[in-house]
Amino acid sequence: MKKSVIILTGVLTMYLTGLVYAQQTQNQPKPRERLRDAMEIRREMREIERQTIESDAELQGIMDKIRELHIQLREKLDAKLANNSEYQQLKKQLEEIREEWKEWEPRKPLHESAPLPKLKPDIKRQR
Repeated sequence: MKKSVIILTGVLTMYLTGLVYAQQTQNQPKPRERLRDAMEIRREMREIERQTIESDAELQGIMDKIRELHIQLREKLDAKLANNSEYQQLKKQLEEIREEWKEWEPRKPLHESAPLPKLKPDIKRQR
């Protein structure tokens, strides 16, 4: 009798612990929902930043300089990387993926659209 009470108490304790854990994990926001929330918050922040820059002449001047410098950077970088075969191959792969995304219909599940190309195994990525 004593043994069965101990076993029954152990099973009941495990059940209640599992139930409490399930409720806690169920109440936690899912990672995808959190990512969506973060993206929405960031979008709203960018909009406020954009409006602030547009309303301030000094900030507008700084933003114009940044745009000009970014264009210069991109031109010089493209010229330097024109002969880099690894970079050009990765750039081509990215463009192919972008073209496939343009063809993908948002209402259509991703697995029904054309499969994404596999990265070439001979290309090593450095991070």
